[in-house]
Amino acid sequence: MLAYVFWHQPSASAAADAYESALAAFHRRLAEASPQGFIESWAFRVEGPAWLPNQAGYEDWYLLESSAAIDGLDGAIRDSLAATTDLGAAHEDVAGLAYWATGTLLRPRGRRSGHLSAAASAVWLDKPFGMSYEVALRRMEASAGPTAVWWQRTLSLGPSPEFCLPGAGLEALPHEWKGVLSIRRPIYRPEGS
Repeated sequence: MLAYVFWHQPSASAAADAYESALAAFHRRLAEASPQGFIESWAFRVEGPAWLPNQAGYEDWYLLESSAAIDGLDGAIRDSLAATTDLGAAHEDVAGLAYWATGTLLRPRGRRSGHLSAAASAVWLDKPFGMSYEVALRRMEASAGPTAVWWQRTLSLGPSPEFCLPGAGLEALPHEWKGVLSIRRPIYRPEGS
């Protein structure tokens, strides 16, 4: 399982409520289309990530079965645009209001507990320079706790940090590690999550 995390911002002329409405509509249409390898998605308004202009914007999580599902997700959107389906129209509505975006691909680590959409915060961090991944992963696991789920970057498409701990505060970090706290407000989450 992987998560494609996509950060974006609306243009200065786009009203926040119109952007959020279009974003939620896109995620609903994507869930209905259910491309091969797609599990589910969420969208949040976020504040705090240092890699976002003005440290605020939107964060979409697309939970995928594998990296091959990225092609299914991209293909479903491209095909829907060509065929002018509901998914294509919903994508065009939100994309037409956006002006900036970046993303990353993450792999889950630790045990799965709780649900991503319930996390009102997340901590993003890099391992300390010079520390091996073996040591860093052991420290992350010990610090995050036995039931925590945390995510490790597997492919960088932009300037995001290496690790994410959804639902955590800065106190969850191993001693002397530095991180960025992201405050999240849900815009879209699937029913039942």
